[in-house]
Amino acid sequence: MPTDRKRLVSAIENAIALCGGSQMALARRMNCSQQKISHLLRHAKSISAETALALESATEGAIRREHLRPDLFGAPSKRGVAK
Repeated sequence: MPTDRKRLVSAIENAIALCGGSQMALARRMNCSQQKISHLLRHAKSISAETALALESATEGAIRREHLRPDLFGAPSKRGVAK
């Protein structure tokens, strides 16, 4: 079973792929800096509710907030996958 950190990194990597393959493309969709995406990939152990919502929106629901922060948004549904 993947750790929360591994799950988070995997979800962000998937989001990058879904948004065009670059950290900058994801950052534009999330309305944040590329440096924030880089920081999330390299250092984050968790993300804020706001960031979880932005990732969900940027990927048009392909990555669900519930997968990123089940403690805040409840158990993941079967609608989206954060592989």
